[in-house]
Amino acid sequence: MTLLHRNNFFGNLNSHFKILQKMKRSVELPSELVVCILSRLPSKSLLRCRSVCKSWLSFISSSHFKVSHLDKFNQLNSRYLVRRFILHESKEEYTVHFDDQNFTLDTNSPIQSPFNFYLSGTEVLSFKIIGCCNGVIFFSTDTIGRDEIILWNPSIRKKLTLIPPMFPRSELLDLDIYFCFGYLALSDDYIVLRIAKDRGLSSITTTHVQIYTVKTAIWRELVFPKDLSSSIVSSISQVFVNGSVHWVACEDIYSATPLSILTFDMSTELFGKIHLPDFLVHLDLFQMKLAVVLDSLAVIYCCRYSAPWNTSCAYEIWAMKEYKKPSSWTMLCKVSFPNNDVGSPLGLTNNGNLITVGSKEGDVMICNWKRSYTLYGPCSKDDDSKYTFVERYNESLALLDHGELDDENECWFNSYSIG
Repeated sequence: MTLLHRNNFFGNLNSHFKILQKMKRSVELPSELVVCILSRLPSKSLLRCRSVCKSWLSFISSSHFKVSHLDKFNQLNSRYLVRRFILHESKEEYTVHFDDQNFTLDTNSPIQSPFNFYLSGTEVLSFKIIGCCNGVIFFSTDTIGRDEIILWNPSIRKKLTLIPPMFPRSELLDLDIYFCFGYLALSDDYIVLRIAKDRGLSSITTTHVQIYTVKTAIWRELVFPKDLSSSIVSSISQVFVNGSVHWVACEDIYSATPLSILTFDMSTELFGKIHLPDFLVHLDLFQMKLAVVLDSLAVIYCCRYSAPWNTSCAYEIWAMKEYKKPSSWTMLCKVSFPNNDVGSPLGLTNNGNLITVGSKEGDVMICNWKRSYTLYGPCSKDDDSKYTFVERYNESLALLDHGELDDENECWFNSYSIG
C-alpha cells in the first residue's frame, strides 16, 4: 500500500466504518473475510469496530485476533517511533516515521504524550524509556525520584502503572537497578524484569531479580545464576529479539572489560550469555549499541573524534546471522564521516539507515554510506541519548483489557453503544 493510497484510505475512515455497519446489518459476511479486513485496520479504527455488534466486540478482544492484527497490519506498515524533548519549547514530542529511504513522517499516526516533564536547570526530569515491544512503551520513573513503572500503548491510549515491591533489606543496600521488557508469544503476555545489584562494601556482589507478568498481575522472585559473572552495564542499550532480551555486559565492572551480551529468555526464564566478536570484546563499552537488523541481533560500534584538529566518526555494524552462534558474527558494513561527527547511534532501520543524535545540540540525523542529513533540528544542549529515543513501532491492541485510559477526555471505548 503506497503512502498516497494509505492517506486516502484513512482519510475516509468514517465512511468505511459506516459501510461496515450497513454490511453487517444486511448480510452475514464470511468469517475469513471479516478477519482479513479487520486485521488490516489501525488500532484506533478497531476500537470503533467493536461497537458494530457483540460478536465483533468479542472477536476483536480475543487473543487470537490481537496476534493476527499485530502481524498483518504491521507487515504493511513498517514504522519507527521517535521521542525527543524540545527544551527551548518546553515540550515532549512523539512522531512516527515510515521505514523508507527518507524516513517519511506518518501524518496519520499523531501521538500526544499524556506525561509531563520538568526542567531542573538544563536537566530534563521525566520518565525514561527502557524499551518498546509490540507497540507498548516501557517507562521507568527512577529519574524523577519515584519507584513506578508505566506501560503505555499510545495507539489505543491505554496505560498500566506498576509499583514494584521492595527488594529484601533494600533499605540497607546501595542498589543499582536495571529493567527489561519483553513479550511471551506462547501466552500472549507482556513481561517486566527488574534486576538489582548490591553495591555494598563487600567484594561479593549480590544480584536480586523480580519478574512481573501483565496477565497474572503478580511479582515473583527469580534466582540469578551464580556461575554467570556478567554485570549489566546499562539498561538503556537493550533489545528484544528471538523471544529474549539482550544487554551489553562486562566481566569486571571496574575495568569494564571483557564485554559480552547478557540474555534473558522470556519463555524459560533463564539467563545466558552470548560472546561478542573478538574485535569488540575489549573496546569501549560506552561506544557500543545493541540493535536489531532484519530480525537478527546486531551491534553498532561507534568511534568518534571531536577535537579542534579532528572532527570525524566511523560506525561498524555487526550482525549475528545464526542466533546464539558466535562464529556467525559478520560485519555488515562500515560507514565513515571523515570531516563530520554525526553523533551517537540510536538505532538502525531495515533498509540500512543509521539514526544518530547529533553531537552539538541533539539533532536527530539519518545517515548511510551515501549521505547524512538532519531529520530534526536542535532540541537539547548536548547529544545525551537520554533525551532522544528511536525504536521500531508496531500498532497493537496490547493492554486493551488492562490498565486505564491515559486521558480522561478521550473516551474511545465508551463513545459507542453495543448493538
